[in-house]
Amino acid sequence: MQRWQQRLLAIIIVLLVIVLGFDVSLYHAIQYEPSELAVNYRNIKDDKIPTSMNDVSILYFTDLQYGKFEDKERCDRVFAKIKELNPDILIFGGDVLDTNTTFDTKTQKYIQKKFKEIQAPLGKFAVWGEKDQSHKTELKKIYKKAQVEVLDNRQVSLYNGSSSGIRLIGLSSTSGISSATQKLSSQTFNLLVCHEPDILVDSSLASKHISLAWAGHSHGTQITFPLIGPYKTVSGASKLNRSHSTDLSFDYDISTGIGCTNLDVRYGAKPEINYYILKK
Repeated sequence: MQRWQQRLLAIIIVLLVIVLGFDVSLYHAIQYEPSELAVNYRNIKDDKIPTSMNDVSILYFTDLQYGKFEDKERCDRVFAKIKELNPDILIFGGDVLDTNTTFDTKTQKYIQKKFKEIQAPLGKFAVWGEKDQSHKTELKKIYKKAQVEVLDNRQVSLYNGSSSGIRLIGLSSTSGISSATQKLSSQTFNLLVCHEPDILVDSSLASKHISLAWAGHSHGTQITFPLIGPYKTVSGASKLNRSHSTDLSFDYDISTGIGCTNLDVRYGAKPEINYYILKK
């Protein structure tokens, strides 16, 4: 065999291996990854965290998208894991339902039961997602019965047996930044949560003493190809997402969320729960 033939054969073999590897990973992305659930454990270390809040756990999850793809079986698995982790504080980042999900009485009772079963002795909180807007009336009732406090462009203090605590800010839109962030102290650990990450890019947040921010919404675009990046850009996460980072005046985490929408596929964006421990 001549040298050029050997090189051609080697190239063909490499290409076949790449194609086969892609086929296998794509099969996994369709058949398994949407049902998988990662738990990301992280410490949040900051001198502004008071001693009384040291080792307090916060569980953050977002984009449940209950409906066609995130069915009862998957949803049960998510909430069972949350109960197992037993956080001190629970924060939900918005979008309870997927698009066009029928929010009948049975579904409402189911969602209420799932949130109510979580104990979280230091508080349960939620912010609005864009898909929550058409079901706000029903969700407000559900959250109230499940003892989940909705932070709609406002802030609350979180304590643990002491007068010293941290601040939690819930943002629904850029128009609510002024009211939600007023009187934030530079001496306090200020945690901001919103649904759409593009809100975090707003220039007015740069001077608001934000310590850390969390967002979701884009599902990590659900499909992120190696080297190429996301298969599409999602409105509300076009400036800031898992594939497109930027420097801000504060640290931030963008979650891939839980559910799927449009396609029941997760490629390079496994569903996740984020479990944080505050450290003095």
